[in-house]
Amino acid sequence: MKYTSKNFLYSLFRVRWKTAFQTYGNDHSTLIGLIVDWWNNLSSKNFVLESRPSFGRAKRKEGKGRGNCDAILGTNNDPIGVLEVEGPRKEKWKWCIQKFENFFREFKTLEFAILFVYPYEPRGRGNNRKVDLDKPTIKKLLLNLSHKYPKTGVVLLILDKKFERKLKGIRTRNPYYQCTPVSVERLLFVNGKEQNEKLTFRKN
Repeated sequence: MKYTSKNFLYSLFRVRWKTAFQTYGNDHSTLIGLIVDWWNNLSSKNFVLESRPSFGRAKRKEGKGRGNCDAILGTNNDPIGVLEVEGPRKEKWKWCIQKFENFFREFKTLEFAILFVYPYEPRGRGNNRKVDLDKPTIKKLLLNLSHKYPKTGVVLLILDKKFERKLKGIRTRNPYYQCTPVSVERLLFVNGKEQNEKLTFRKN
């Protein structure tokens, strides 16, 4: 499987999205685990490095800061992909893009990056209270990244949620828990362009 192909995008159907749809709150760790589980089940040759892999000690010694990703996805003995899972803040997205670039320079065998973005709290008041993400901004950032690294596939996963007012039980204790996952949108960027075909997995 080429990691810049649509077949690679379709392989994401094997992620256990049902788990994401039944998890509420700031589900950062769960979303990392889903991608790790998906990758390791694609092939017995695959492996994952977790616990904050860094793009290199040299950068830290030079005083240029240090970047850690959520996971490195590998095959045989080589790193093949880098994963970042991030919430709704734009400044965090920009930092994720910078880390991707650093990893691309550090590890020449990398063939793709995955950025998984998700909201975790509602915004607004009254009837305008809702859950949303600035999708145009994140797509623009990834298009620029893909243009700079045309041979590296960039996958964007977007977990959409809706705010539910009429709930009972423990989920009413915090507005985080009233944000219900409803769908995951998947897009692929290659050669500085967004691929025409996008996939969406919906709850139920």
